[in-house]
Amino acid sequence: MFKDGFHNIVSTDISEEVCKQMQDKISKYKSLSYIVDDVFNMKFEAGSFDVVIDKALLDSVLCKENANQDADKMVKEVYRILGKRGKYICISHNHERSTYFTGRG
Repeated sequence: MFKDGFHNIVSTDISEEVCKQMQDKISKYKSLSYIVDDVFNMKFEAGSFDVVIDKALLDSVLCKENANQDADKMVKEVYRILGKRGKYICISHNHERSTYFTGRG
């Protein structure tokens, strides 16, 4: 994405070790950041982002106990941090995931 002109990118993971490794990898790009955060309770203010890209995170959340409850909480949190015209791009391997977006815009 950076090579395609998207230079203000924030990536998150719940693992401090993953974030440290990735931040070291991308350190030469000053406008990219990799930070520790929890998708169920993100640090960002409401409306902070134009786009959120989820690559199989929803799939992962749906593989554990309390899956539907947690998936709903996650999707609500993603929509909270999106701006009014923001877009949530969810890359999933299951077409049934679309049920989590019904009525959300």
